[in-house]
Amino acid sequence: MARILKTAVSLIILLILPLQMVLSGPSKDQIKAFSNVKMVRLVIQQKYGEAKRAKLPIEDIIEELLAPIGIKVTKSLVIYDAIINVKINGVPLGINFFGDTIYAGGKLSGSISFEPKDKKIPPYKKSFSGKIDPLTNNSNVALNANMVDPSNAPFKEVLVASDFYEKFIETLGELYGPSSAIECWIALLEDEDYNIQTKAINALVKIGKGAVKPLINKLNTQNNSLRLAVIETLGRIKDPIVVNSLIELLKDKDSSIRSKSAEALGEIKDKRAVEPLIAIIKDEDSWVRMAVAEALGKIRDPKAVDPLISLLKDEDSWVKIRAIEALMAFRDQKAIEPLISTLRDKNSSVRTKSAEALGELKNPKAVPELIKALKDKETDVRMRSAEALGKIGDKRAVDPLIECLKDEDWTVRLRSAEALGRIGDKKAVEPLMSAINDKEWTVRSSIADALGRLKDPRAVKPLISLLKDKESSVRMSAIEALGRIKDKKAIEPLKKVASSDSSDMVRKKAKDVLSILQK
Repeated sequence: MARILKTAVSLIILLILPLQMVLSGPSKDQIKAFSNVKMVRLVIQQKYGEAKRAKLPIEDIIEELLAPIGIKVTKSLVIYDAIINVKINGVPLGINFFGDTIYAGGKLSGSISFEPKDKKIPPYKKSFSGKIDPLTNNSNVALNANMVDPSNAPFKEVLVASDFYEKFIETLGELYGPSSAIECWIALLEDEDYNIQTKAINALVKIGKGAVKPLINKLNTQNNSLRLAVIETLGRIKDPIVVNSLIELLKDKDSSIRSKSAEALGEIKDKRAVEPLIAIIKDEDSWVRMAVAEALGKIRDPKAVDPLISLLKDEDSWVKIRAIEALMAFRDQKAIEPLISTLRDKNSSVRTKSAEALGELKNPKAVPELIKALKDKETDVRMRSAEALGKIGDKRAVDPLIECLKDEDWTVRLRSAEALGRIGDKKAVEPLMSAINDKEWTVRSSIADALGRLKDPRAVKPLISLLKDKESSVRMSAIEALGRIKDKKAIEPLKKVASSDSSDMVRKKAKDVLSILQK
């Protein structure tokens, strides 16, 4: 009986509610009413509290959005087919900045109402909202002295950051068909505002394959900015149907088009692009060579390994770095000797990336050069070399890594301790114990972890001393290390930690380890 009553109530609600409130989109009557609309009148109602003088370019925006689907805006009170009514409320966000109130952001909320001339048909509405604050989520809005006046709060930026564009174009798509929304978004790819162009790209990527053919039709436009945006969008949609079109663009006279096309082919990862990409790997423009290297690394066809190795001798350091990154993706041992050579490159960023790559390839042939790199004048090179030696795990690196526990830079000391723990040679126990009171807590934590991996009972006493460290992360590492060593001498000190440590997590970890040690 209760089920029947519930069903009856649901039916009554469905009959009472207007159709557009029950369904997610417009009714058939609303779609029909707007299908022939060619002229609309705008009604804009802007309210901003304190900032009443602030004006938003709503009319310009709406005209721009309606133009691609052939609808004009009129100011006539008589000649129009429908009304678009936009209501916006806004509040400036004030912050205290050196004693002054600066209106550095704002909030917006409002509604968009499409109203047919036929008053028997209800309006179709969408709500929108947005908020920005340069101190948190929008660093593009720079603070300035004018912002002390609430009317100068960056409401235009708030409008762009809001979902106004999305909601308006979504409505057009529902009333006029999906192709209308696609046309509007493609038109916005030409916008000079980077944030609006980014919105358009993201929206078209979300639409996916339905947007591909209209986008392909724009590849021959004379507007270079639009072509670049179209290529990026097609790359992110990743439909293989565009591969041949993008391959053709690798021959374009404009280097930015060649570069962007290579990037897009890398995103799609279709092996048809490998040979054409290799063909331009020596392009005169370094940005193109970088894009080609990155793309080949993403596609991962073995034919690309030798051409990428050849880029390790490129005159541009960033090209070499992209080639190294691509070779890391292949993990082909053929690249070992060329990568070892780049450890001696004059550019420190190249040397750093080479050390990182050699660590990923884990070939013992690299150990002698990586040991030499532990004395490089650049911190990052030394740090990555220590990390690489730990990954390779060759015991020839133990003594040089022990020396690095005294390095002037804490990141090198940290990676050296980690590497010694991974290699697992007990020769490192005494040096690690001597370094256990390092001034940097991250290093102390790393040393504790390394001693735990080595599982030597000599480390129990110094690890117990770390149970009183001021940093909870260090205490956690010490507890975990004692749990690995499993020496009964740690039981009583761990009991004290389990009952009285100031950190809930540390107390829990101590109890967990005690449950293992007391078995």
